Amino acid sequence: MLRSMNRYGLLAAYIPAFTNIVGRMQYDLFHVYTVDTHTLFLIRNMRRLTVPELSSEFPLASEIMASIDQQETLILAALFHDIAKGRGGDHSELGAVDALHFCRAHNLSEQQVHLISWLVKNHLVMSMTAQRKDIEDPDVIRNFAKLVMTPKHLKHLYLLTLCDMRATNPKRWNGWKDTLLKQLYRHTLRELNNPQSEADDYSELQKKQTQAREELADQDQKAVTQLWMQFSTDYFQHHSVQEIAWHADVILSTPEHEYPQVRIQCEMKPGASEILIVDIDHDNLFAIITSIIDQCALNIVQARCETTDDNKAINSFSVLEEDGSLICDRHREEEIRSRLIDDIKNLTEPPVNSRHVPRQLKHFETPTTIEFSQDKTNMRTLLRLQTADRHGLLSRVGLALSQAEVRLLNVIIATVGAKAEDTFFLVDRNDEPITDPEHLERIKSLLLEHLE
Repeated sequence: MLRSMNRYGLLAAYIPAFTNIVGRMQYDLFHVYTVDTHTLFLIRNMRRLTVPELSSEFPLASEIMASIDQQETLILAALFHDIAKGRGGDHSELGAVDALHFCRAHNLSEQQVHLISWLVKNHLVMSMTAQRKDIEDPDVIRNFAKLVMTPKHLKHLYLLTLCDMRATNPKRWNGWKDTLLKQLYRHTLRELNNPQSEADDYSELQKKQTQAREELADQDQKAVTQLWMQFSTDYFQHHSVQEIAWHADVILSTPEHEYPQVRIQCEMKPGASEILIVDIDHDNLFAIITSIIDQCALNIVQARCETTDDNKAINSFSVLEEDGSLICDRHREEEIRSRLIDDIKNLTEPPVNSRHVPRQLKHFETPTTIEFSQDKTNMRTLLRLQTADRHGLLSRVGLALSQAEVRLLNVIIATVGAKAEDTFFLVDRNDEPITDPEHLERIKSLLLEHLE
């Protein structure tokens, strides 16, 4: 019915602000629909969550949708979420004002009015938090929980975000993004229902270690303790119980002369395949690994790095095939594993990337911007990089960071159309945050040299 109303101009006649987005193109590689078509696809996605026969598509979302009393609240938030695009200014802020006036003109309750306006104003926050921030960091979850305020706001925002992301570009939606959203939803709901203190955070890490020990019953527990004493708090915060046990088992079962070790798991983390590489640390290791993974036609969606006191580098990567699927073929696994082992053993620098830049990317110019900030709570430096997406990007960054003599702890990877918006968590060689302006400037100069 809404599609018909849009086709014959009734929707724009009823909501004058809608006129501005009818047939409005968005000139990037992220949005593939006009604004009005995207909006109607979003509402279609919401409707699918109400159909019992389709509940297996997104079980959590369907369950939440069934628990919401006034589903028209979501429909109205969807209609107005992008209504101010092309007007200049922040379309979220402007759209929230439009939604407020429309809802009051139609005598909705003040509670509904404020919820709809709040959803329009904040409709991008959950996707940005899930994809661009460290959602395993308790401080990130606490700040997000303060923004959403109540479980009711969280439920509505989760459904709006999920349906919005799926209606933007179907080819760019994948199981990994679904996993990130669900993790953020569950972490935040737990925080809203039972606010955590720093003492609770520490208790959670101890609980992880206890559960991981149960999975390492065949290993010498004293050796497990000695190994874990070399790991940072970040490591235990960011990895699951299964990952912690898996990593420890590989390290403790491997003689020194048998490195590098490469393992691939498809069931370890929902939405992505996991590649674990353990090797004696050396310059350019991260750059070499990421270059090889790229040449294997895999997309890295998350990377985490840890170096032990005895100089073992533990690099774990969440990856997807180019079509967004998992690595699910044994021959494919062995091909990737063999390539990684051979090249890590034989290369001292990353290989020259021979993959062609996709034709579509050549039409978009994206300037490189680099920003630093300090995470004083976790004692690390954040590097935020925006640049044109391309094959071998992580390898070039890794090479620059190696030459700048810094250690990489974690990478959060977000690609929006032709633009990469990645966040790198860094410390110096003494595991301290990087605060010296000259050192920061050197990092920036090396990055620009390698990227441009």
